[in-house]
Amino acid sequence: MPTGYTAQIKDGITFKQFIMSCAKAFGACIEMRDDPSDTPIPEKFDACKYHQEKMDEIEKALAVVSNMSTEEATRAANSDYNKEYARIKKYIKESDELYVKYHNMLKQVKAWSPPSSDHIGLKDFMIEQIENSIEHDCSNDYYEKRLREVKHLDGLQWRKQRIESLTHDLKYHAKEQEEDNSRTASNNSWVKALRKSLEAIK
Repeated sequence: MPTGYTAQIKDGITFKQFIMSCAKAFGACIEMRDDPSDTPIPEKFDACKYHQEKMDEIEKALAVVSNMSTEEATRAANSDYNKEYARIKKYIKESDELYVKYHNMLKQVKAWSPPSSDHIGLKDFMIEQIENSIEHDCSNDYYEKRLREVKHLDGLQWRKQRIESLTHDLKYHAKEQEEDNSRTASNNSWVKALRKSLEAIK
């Protein structure tokens, strides 16, 4: 039975076409493996722009934060604190409401009398599903702890912490961009060598 790569041989594809089609299954071209079989391999791959775009965003944010007055930083600190506190409280409220819904359904399931012995497994399964969901979806331990730990920073503390966080993120994306650039250069070199090896083939 022909594979996605060999199916075109019966249609008379050339060796060059076959090798370029199969090349999509390898590292340099692996991102193309799900593209239509007639999609040509580009002359040159471009590095991903995501990390460079994130670096540009972070550098702008760093400039803004670094130039904030103490009053502006204090307002930003208050805003961040209020947002985080509200987010945690919202999660706890939703978790508590979900627990009530699960618990009410669990009471109904436990009160249900299966119509036959063949249905007992269904009841047991329903109870197990709800109890597992209560255990995984309704534990507020982490968020209750987070609520106690969330700090109301003053402007200077907030600005220092924000600059440290942005600087860390900038280093991360710079490293990722460098690795992607290197990977792209290697992929382009691989494809270039492959094309060169085919030049002498008629």
